[in-house]
Amino acid sequence: MKKDHLLNSIDFSLESLQKDLDNINPGSLKGRPIIGISTNHNHIDENTLTHTYGDSVRYAGGIPLIIPQTTDLGLLTATLGRCDGLILSGGCDIHSLWWGEEPDPGVNKIDHLKDYYDLALVRCALKWNIPILGICRGLQILNVALGGTLIQDLASRNDVINHDQTASRYEVWHRVHISPDSRLKQILGSEEVLVNSFHHQAVGIVAPGGTVCATSSDGIIEAVDYFPEYQALGVQWHPEALAWEGETAHHRLFTNLVSEAKLYHRARSFHNHYLTLDSHVDTPSILVGNPCADNLQPKVDFNGMITGGLDLVFMAAYVAQGSESPFDQVLRMFDATDAYVATHQEDMQLIYNTSVVNEVNKRGQKMICKAVENGYAIGGDIHKLEVLAQRGVKYMTLCHNGDNLICDSALRSNRTYGGLSDFGIEVVREMNRLGITVDVSHASDDAIAQVLEISESPIIASHSSCRAIYNHPRNLPDELLRAIADKGGVVQICMYHGFLKEKGATIADFVDHIEHAINVMGADHVGIGTDFDGGGEVVGCRSTSQLLRVTMEMMTRGLAIKQLEGIWGKNLLKVIR
Repeated sequence: MKKDHLLNSIDFSLESLQKDLDNINPGSLKGRPIIGISTNHNHIDENTLTHTYGDSVRYAGGIPLIIPQTTDLGLLTATLGRCDGLILSGGCDIHSLWWGEEPDPGVNKIDHLKDYYDLALVRCALKWNIPILGICRGLQILNVALGGTLIQDLASRNDVINHDQTASRYEVWHRVHISPDSRLKQILGSEEVLVNSFHHQAVGIVAPGGTVCATSSDGIIEAVDYFPEYQALGVQWHPEALAWEGETAHHRLFTNLVSEAKLYHRARSFHNHYLTLDSHVDTPSILVGNPCADNLQPKVDFNGMITGGLDLVFMAAYVAQGSESPFDQVLRMFDATDAYVATHQEDMQLIYNTSVVNEVNKRGQKMICKAVENGYAIGGDIHKLEVLAQRGVKYMTLCHNGDNLICDSALRSNRTYGGLSDFGIEVVREMNRLGITVDVSHASDDAIAQVLEISESPIIASHSSCRAIYNHPRNLPDELLRAIADKGGVVQICMYHGFLKEKGATIADFVDHIEHAINVMGADHVGIGTDFDGGGEVVGCRSTSQLLRVTMEMMTRGLAIKQLEGIWGKNLLKVIR
């Protein structure tokens, strides 16, 4: 890369320097994302980095920020927290103990501080959903951080080409073959590129979530894409030395990272400025030690809400059809929810009246609302609805899987009533009177149609998806989507993978359902109910801490801020009020 300098034009005049500074337009950098770059250590404990890293970011439209090596994790994370993207730079070998192997005889220089520092950067960036580009050692440390292994000493193998070139770093050395259907091919625009090569180790076993997308002629892995599980890509060569101010395919790796960083910055800014909520999680089951999704570690917690930019969550007390003492179970889950909020009393608040939500949000407190999943909990006693209202319940699903005394279910149903029972009609009317919103998720199509006729208040589906996209009885057909919208209700799209696609559902598949619901109902009647801790998750979003990536995906599809504001909570709160 052409080194950017003034050569002989410097006249060593402070007046001239000041004139140059005065001519700078501060607004020219507006909108440029900050790209953090990890550094190396040299033999005298200095932070070192070739100018080409910063130049590549600058030419791609980003602002480079070198992150000094440190073992002060507080300082390290505070610095990374100001970044919109991360480049993991090259460097020395990685100690094999990090992936559970003893060191081979041919291992080169090891820097424990570099390992510790890089691994901390990777883990934090992944947790915060910050886009990552790993370069050479950067790919290797990314793979190790995610649970993969490395080949410790390429030189000890007889079946590989020379991967430590004797030419200048600004010259190419060997060919790399790019997978034709890979994201890397889309970025580089070619199925073959010439690269430089300066590495002694290489990716061995690819970490879970990673896909090999480039190899050299000897089969050595030259690039791994961890998308869509993570917003991360690693290459084994040094593209920063081959970018040439945007004149080569290698430059596109940096323009792609800058583009992802801009998107990340926009999404993070949205979550910082607008109220966001998740209308359905089953976390109370875990709080009482009875997880409904065989998961002992909750996907929803206070720290995850901070990381994922979530302000309010509706925690549903779920009871299984046929379980004993279901109402007592619900009360125990309410008590556990109260206790959880009490442990974060300075930073979290239970919401009994949704009219205070915006005020509480301005104070920076996270919020919890209560709900009940499965009207089976009240048995045949309609008076128990008053107890639920007194405990702050905002909505109740009429059923779960299997018919109960209220209605037929979408799954495991014997079509007992052909929709609602007589008791179910009374329940809907009493919920209207008490201000408990009727939730039709899990109910049969006939039951939902009857609820729409009877209910005097708008209804919701707290966690349902679209049958037109994936034909599943738990999903709603277009005619019911329209009918719910026509009566002023909302449908909160569910992240349960089995309702989105036959297998391998990703964030993109989830947003496909959101887009379809918008097209059918209008954006003012669509929201998000993940069903976390009840089995809900997709590739790329497996907990509350990753919800930022859903916003990023919606933004890539052109959804406006007003639409996002509604989908992330404003639509539902209009109905819940």
